[in-house]
Amino acid sequence: MKTMSITILFWLLSMLLLSDKSQTSKTEVKCNSTAKNYSLIPANISKNVTILDLSYNQITLNITDTRVLQTYFLLSELYLVENKVTNLFNNSFSNLSNLEILNICRNSIHTIQQSAFTGLHKLKKLYLCQNKIVQLNPKTFLPLKNLILLNLHGNLISYFDVPQLFHLEFIILYGNPWNCSCSLLNLQNWLKTSNVTLENESITMCSYPDILKCYNIKTVPYKAECYSKFPSSITEDLHIPFQSISNSTFNNSLNNLTRNSGRSATLI
Repeated sequence: MKTMSITILFWLLSMLLLSDKSQTSKTEVKCNSTAKNYSLIPANISKNVTILDLSYNQITLNITDTRVLQTYFLLSELYLVENKVTNLFNNSFSNLSNLEILNICRNSIHTIQQSAFTGLHKLKKLYLCQNKIVQLNPKTFLPLKNLILLNLHGNLISYFDVPQLFHLEFIILYGNPWNCSCSLLNLQNWLKTSNVTLENESITMCSYPDILKCYNIKTVPYKAECYSKFPSSITEDLHIPFQSISNSTFNNSLNNLTRNSGRSATLI
């Protein structure tokens, strides 16, 4: 009986130690590298980093940056606010499968390749505000199956065709020059019929045509011919063609990357 009691006690202590170890492995590791005047993402950050803030630097997310970024695959949050990013290339974040928050606001992004967000299956919040985005390919967001918040405020977007299977809870669209012609009808229907909340709805205004400037994009009235012309989806003649950047050197370099078994983390 005494032997059994000792065995049970030993087992309980073992379970407690394992639990403590598990909790430690889930601890956030933060790296704050803001305003360091970095032109490249540093490669000497701890591989256990989970939250990395590289805001207010000179980072462009070039090939070298992407190669280094792929080694920090434990990241759950990445902040690149107010850097020098102009393009988001295919597979820029493909190894960051644990990433839940990505904030790239206040850069000069004008082009996002179709596979830029490939691999971000756990991403919940994507901030692309205050860039120079004019067009968005709806297929770009298809890999983001868990996305609940998308912030596109303060860009140059006049038209946005919502992709299928896009189940957001919150979307932020104000500060764009919305063209409230018939071509925006699909977006309005989605905003009205889905469970998504249009944040700052009252100031998400039409810019064109002039007669509709007093309406926000969710409540603007459409004439009957809009519904007859676009019963389910925008026809090809009004669908803005999306331009893709051909950068075989960049993509080939990414395909040759080897995954680092180390872990990384950062502080915000």
